[in-house]
Amino acid sequence: MKYILTLLYISSLLSVAGCKVKDNTDYEYLDSWAVQAINLQNRISQRAPFRLAEFPATHNSFNAQAYSNGFSYPDPNHIPSMLNQLRMGKRMINMDLHWDIHYNAKTRLITTDVVLCHDSSDFGFCSMWDRTFREGLVEVREWLEENDEVVILKLQDELDGHYQEAYDSINIEMGDLVYKPSSPCATFDMEISKAKILATGKKIIITGAKPSTCNESWGEFVYWDEGMFGSVNHESFTPYPICNNAVDDIQQKIFGATNDGTQVAQIILQSDEMTIEQVAALTKCGLTAISYEPLRWWDDRLVAQIWSWDTDKPSINNTTSNCAAQQASGRFSDALCNATYSFACQHPQNRDWRITNTISIWSNGELACEGEFGEEGYTFSTPVNGYENAQLNDVKESLGISNVWMNYTDSLIEGDWVY
Repeated sequence: MKYILTLLYISSLLSVAGCKVKDNTDYEYLDSWAVQAINLQNRISQRAPFRLAEFPATHNSFNAQAYSNGFSYPDPNHIPSMLNQLRMGKRMINMDLHWDIHYNAKTRLITTDVVLCHDSSDFGFCSMWDRTFREGLVEVREWLEENDEVVILKLQDELDGHYQEAYDSINIEMGDLVYKPSSPCATFDMEISKAKILATGKKIIITGAKPSTCNESWGEFVYWDEGMFGSVNHESFTPYPICNNAVDDIQQKIFGATNDGTQVAQIILQSDEMTIEQVAALTKCGLTAISYEPLRWWDDRLVAQIWSWDTDKPSINNTTSNCAAQQASGRFSDALCNATYSFACQHPQNRDWRITNTISIWSNGELACEGEFGEEGYTFSTPVNGYENAQLNDVKESLGISNVWMNYTDSLIEGDWVY
C-alpha cells in the first residue's frame, strides 16, 4: 500500500511539474507604438538582399520565464515566450537541441527526446520537464501561420547523433514551411530576398548544421551556416561612422551582438546588460540581429533598435498622410503625398545615395530619380537598415536638405506600408 501511495505521489508531482506555458502576455505592450514600429521596420527589407535585412534576434529564446516552473528553466535569459518574442518583432529564434530524458505529461512516462535545454560544460543542466523541440516548433508555427514573414531558426547541435529524431520533429511540425537547402551542406544564398522566399510558399530558414553533420538526415532542412552570420563585442564596439572599421563585412552577413542575461552569468561571469546606448550604436552601423538580454516587456532597448519611424509615427489617426519622408532628424514621418520634397535615389549594388535637385510630389519619385541618375543605375528607394538610413541622412545634411521623399507608402492599403 505504501509503495502504491508513493507511486501516486510521484505521478502527481510529475504531472504538476510538467512544463506548461504561462500566458503572461502584455497585450497593451503588443499594441504600443514601439512594437508596431519595429514590426513595420522589419518589413521594409522584404525585397532587399538577405544580408542587409532586419532579423532582430533572441539568444537562448526557449529559456524564458514563461516556461519556468521551479524544475525547468530556473535561470531564464528572457521574460516572454517565443510566441511573444515574435509578436514583439523578433525574427531570429535560437534553440539548443539536446538528446536527453523527458517526462511526457500526456503518457506520464519518462522517455528520451529532443529537448530544449539550457546546458553548458560550466553551469546549467537539462531537466526531464524541459520542453521538447516539437513543442517549440509548434509555438513558432502558430505565429508563422498568422504572419506573412520570414523567420530564421538557429539551432545549436547537442544531439549526440540523434539527427533523425530532429529531422522527424521538423518534418512533422514545420516541414511544409521550411525553405530547404538546394542540397545537403549547401550554404545559404545571401542575395535572395525575403519576398522571393515567401513567393515559394516558405517562411522559415533553419541553420545550425556543420560540415560533419550536414550530410545527416536533418541536412534536408538545416543549412550549414558558413559565411551567414557575424558578431561583435558590444562593449568595445566603435560607433558610427567608424563602425569597428568593419562596415563592408557587416553589410555582407547577418551581424549581431548579445549579452548573457542569466543570473548566473551576471553573478559569476560579471556579465553586464547591453545598454540602450549600445543597442542604438549597433543599430546605426547596420547590425540587424541584435539580441539583448533579458528581453522584457516594455524594454526601452527595443525602442533603441528602431531607426526608421519617429516616435508615434506613422499616425494612426491621420489616414490622409500616406507617403513617407525622412525628416531632418533622420527618422521617418508620414506626410501628405502632395507635399513637395526632393527624392532619395539609391544604387541597388553599391547601396550609395543620391538626392535629386527635382522637388515635387511623391508620385514623381521614380521619374525624378530616373531622369537625374538613371544612367548610373540609381532608383527611387528606401533605407533597409540603420546604416543605410544614417548614410542617407548624411547625404541629405551635406546638401542642406531637411526632408526627402522615400519610396515607401501605404496608399494602397491603409496601415500596410510597403517599399
